[in-house]
Amino acid sequence: MKFNAETLRPYVKGCMEVAEENGAIAFHRFTEEQKTVYPETGVGLKRTRNITGIRLEFNTDATKLTFTSINNLKSASVSEIRFCFDVEVNGALVRHGGFVKSPNPEDPADSLMPDIPMEFNFEPGEKKIVVYLPSLYNIQLKDVELHGESYVKPVVNRHRIIAFGDSITEDCSVSYPYLSYINIVAREFDAELFNFGIGGECFKANKIKDVPYPDGDFVVSAYGTNDLSRKDVEFFFNNMTTYLETLHERYANVPVFILLPTYRMRDGGFKEGRPVPSLQFVRDEITKEAAKYENFHVIDAKSFVPHLPEFYKDGYLHPNDLGHTLYGLRVASEIRKILGTEF
Repeated sequence: MKFNAETLRPYVKGCMEVAEENGAIAFHRFTEEQKTVYPETGVGLKRTRNITGIRLEFNTDATKLTFTSINNLKSASVSEIRFCFDVEVNGALVRHGGFVKSPNPEDPADSLMPDIPMEFNFEPGEKKIVVYLPSLYNIQLKDVELHGESYVKPVVNRHRIIAFGDSITEDCSVSYPYLSYINIVAREFDAELFNFGIGGECFKANKIKDVPYPDGDFVVSAYGTNDLSRKDVEFFFNNMTTYLETLHERYANVPVFILLPTYRMRDGGFKEGRPVPSLQFVRDEITKEAAKYENFHVIDAKSFVPHLPEFYKDGYLHPNDLGHTLYGLRVASEIRKILGTEF
């Protein structure tokens, strides 16, 4: 079966819009309206174009999936291009392909990849296929085709998760999209994930105010570590309280899980010359404010990633694949304790 944007749409998860653009299939994680809260010149707007968290899911007996990845769009990451696909079959990761490279600031064209044909072969028989598209990169697909199938059906997930957060939620430091903490949580609950994480983001008071976001069965929100480097305590507190109030107004009828910042080895303060509380101060203030809302559940993630540099891609803040895996398993476990085994 050959796909175009319209026929592929039922098989695309975590995507606000699938469109035909210049003869290829384009995926949009944010709507144009959702992008309006980001300044035209900021990195935030650029990061909204990433396809982090978007997946293709098929119930089929196909023996092969092929497509060509159109990579004429520059990475939205300032430090690395992460062009990595993961393929899961019946719950098991069976294929990882792609590469990670650093952009060449002296030759912007070097950050642009050639079109790459991809081919994934499968054993005969019924199966659920999940293709995790690259994080921190904006690609398009063309010539998408399943081969050897007698049927193909959309996957119906039991739940839907809405995720807000910073670079850790945006999967900025994983080479395997399959291993990002929020994808692990989504698999645990058989959920379609809408990942609205943006690298570098703090509590953003206007992120969801008067801007429509999809409904979900529960929400995960993970901010706080970037607030240490922004202005002062008052700025942090005003944005944090307003954001949580707005989050409650929008998602008052579903569980909302507030993840406190993970461990960071360079802990400390707001900008030089201003008050210098620790990251624990940020955790404590978030905890106190979130307690005002009955449907909010605070999860202290400080111990979820080991306090050793080997578990961080940069040695101090962003978990690597192993760090993300441990983080995701712990977060999923804590959410399961709260929601119960029947959820």
